Amino acid sequence: MAFYDDTKLELKSFQLNPMEAKTAKSGDYINHFTSGKKELEADAKQKMAYIS
Repeated sequence: MAFYDDTKLELKSFQLNPMEAKTAKSGDYINHFTSGKKELEADAKQKMAYIS
């Protein structure tokens, strides 16, 4: 099996929901990722900070 280095990868970002930033309340994202489970909140906040 041969591997080739001439493959081109182009990464593009896009906004899933342009209205989300205007309608989201503080903490909505954390609650979404933790499904309301308080014990997962610290980990979710750490991951969100890493993504940001």
